Amino acid sequence: MMIRFDNYLFVLLLNVVPIFIYYYYFHKLKIKNKTVFTFIYCSAILILSMTFPLEIAPGHIYDLRTIPWLIAFFYGGFPAGLLTTVVIGMYRYMIGFNEGLIVTMIIVLFSLPILYFAIKKYKQAQSLIKKTMIACITLLFPISIDLIATSFFTNKITLTFIVYLYLSHLVTFIIAIYLIESLSYQERKKEQKQQTERIRLIGEMAASVAHEIRNPLTVVKGYTHLLKESSNITGKQQEMLSLMESELVRAEKIINDYLSLARTNEGIKEQIDLANLLKKVEELMSPYALLNNVKIYNQVHTPCIISAGQDEILQLFINMIKNAIEAIEDKGEVVISEQMSENYIKINITDNGKGMSEEELTRLGTPFYSTKTQGTGIGTTVCFNIIHHLNGKIKIKSKVNKGTTFSVYLPIVNK
Repeated sequence: MMIRFDNYLFVLLLNVVPIFIYYYYFHKLKIKNKTVFTFIYCSAILILSMTFPLEIAPGHIYDLRTIPWLIAFFYGGFPAGLLTTVVIGMYRYMIGFNEGLIVTMIIVLFSLPILYFAIKKYKQAQSLIKKTMIACITLLFPISIDLIATSFFTNKITLTFIVYLYLSHLVTFIIAIYLIESLSYQERKKEQKQQTERIRLIGEMAASVAHEIRNPLTVVKGYTHLLKESSNITGKQQEMLSLMESELVRAEKIINDYLSLARTNEGIKEQIDLANLLKKVEELMSPYALLNNVKIYNQVHTPCIISAGQDEILQLFINMIKNAIEAIEDKGEVVISEQMSENYIKINITDNGKGMSEEELTRLGTPFYSTKTQGTGIGTTVCFNIIHHLNGKIKIKSKVNKGTTFSVYLPIVNK
């Protein structure tokens, strides 16, 4: 049997080019519902794959519909995958009600439970190699089911066909995943670089202005305090001076926040036990939590060593827990938990506060943006900067009126 590679190259382009176009041009757009968008473009690739199948020899015809189908599950989630599954069934029915439709239904029926667990493993994987391995192993299941089911309806399956079937699917899937992950990684690095550059420029400007303002502000604050202590002022004047003093303290705090942006974070790093450090943070923040009618539950007890500056890692978690406390408008709780993930430790800081909308989430971490009425947004920006400096990353999940979870990933020195 003569293998025709020109057919495969054409079908490979049908699968890869739409993925490249989406992740290069549209993935960077702030699309609100990525599940629906992923479903649409995966369905388009799927229909193209089924419309232009591979014919490696007379009577040996198949297509690569499994590739966009699995991509919908891995990158759009289970809902996007299920919607794409419906498209497979409907389009296959339109092609013809025969044994091919029955084989398709068998593949779907047996593959869905496997995919449900594979998606979780795929999302937890940090490296490209591990993601590719999980994806390829998952791919083997529907292809094998396809071969077993098809063998009941035909006797034309040969060893050459089996080898070609597996190789074409695996090669196409590896190329697709590599494209998606590489383009996504480049986009993330570009955003991080732009964010770091913005913070650096703002920090330099803020530092030069803040140093000039700080000295006269200190003088004004000192004289205000002296006037307030004077015995020959009225009660009304005393009240006004107290208000002036509190506003000067707030101004001083804002200046300190701006100055923290200018710090280069080039201090000496040391090995820090994160469990002990979080226990210290819990003790420091407990009085503030009690004042706000909030309870802190620290569930991080496993010893875990990270490399960081003592001051910056303290500032990171104090800021984040303080933000979590302030997000709770009434009685509530802040839970600190841990999860090991390959060479990283994930620290989750969860509150049951007011939560954030999608728009607020996208703007969080940018300078001058804050969800608090009297906030500057600098504290959160500094947190993002510290995490970036420590070669970590942050993920945020939030729902309005249901709370927020900040997940901080930090590299482990040793377990």
